[in-house]
Amino acid sequence: MRSVVVIGTVLVVSASSAFAQQVQGLCGDREEMRTQLSQQFNEEPTRYGMIGTGVMVELLTSDSGGWTAVLSFPDGRSCLIDHGEAQDRRGPPPLGRSR
Repeated sequence: MRSVVVIGTVLVVSASSAFAQQVQGLCGDREEMRTQLSQQFNEEPTRYGMIGTGVMVELLTSDSGGWTAVLSFPDGRSCLIDHGEAQDRRGPPPLGRSR
């Protein structure tokens, strides 16, 4: 599990600035984005991860299983990374097994 987190962090670090440039249409004010996600999808911040450049990866989740991953920058701007359904707060199942 730890290696997956490290690999994911390395990928995000190397891609964060390029990603932000590519998704300008999916970026906006951090507080406004969090308010919209809360009001429209009942998603609240549940996990955070800092990248060495001051960029924060945030995971917002809802009790119904919805999730949104966001990159937040020191200037107050956030960019949507991805979103989905069926998140599970228990963590991943052991390799080779499903829930």
